[in-house]
Amino acid sequence: MNDLRFKYDFLKYNKYDVLRPNLALVLILFFLCKDFFMVLIVGTSMLKGRGGGGTSDLIAMVHPTFFFAAIPVIGVLYALGSRRPEAGRLPRVLWKNGRFMILLSVLLYLLILTSLRGYDPRGFSLLDWAVILINGGITFYVFSSQLIKDTFNQFPPAKADENPSTPVDK
Repeated sequence: MNDLRFKYDFLKYNKYDVLRPNLALVLILFFLCKDFFMVLIVGTSMLKGRGGGGTSDLIAMVHPTFFFAAIPVIGVLYALGSRRPEAGRLPRVLWKNGRFMILLSVLLYLLILTSLRGYDPRGFSLLDWAVILINGGITFYVFSSQLIKDTFNQFPPAKADENPSTPVDK
């Protein structure tokens, strides 16, 4: 057993002694990729013949240009799945900049939404406003949470960095 002192509860760390992403972060990443999931939901409801009035707001939210807003978060999800010592440079860079990739995704989404709906806030639906508020909450949480900041600052060290003959100052 190593004698590392953990800032958080030791159960929040994985086998590489780096913080695991908490449930809130994972849900945030999947929420920001919601357009991929909404295509599936709306598409299957249309095939079943139940795409009536209840899905009209969802259908309006599914627009191909919204996929561009999810691209930065897809990169973060890729880095999340690659958090191992043998990971290359790209996942490390994406993970280190993960909070800013989330911010970029939120800003792209808001830019696309306002360009599609018009710049008059009265043209937004209730669902648009709900998504705007959720995106604002996501941005606030990602940039105010020390746990999220610490999670994005940790990536398992590369195997080449784990040379036991080199002393590490802490």
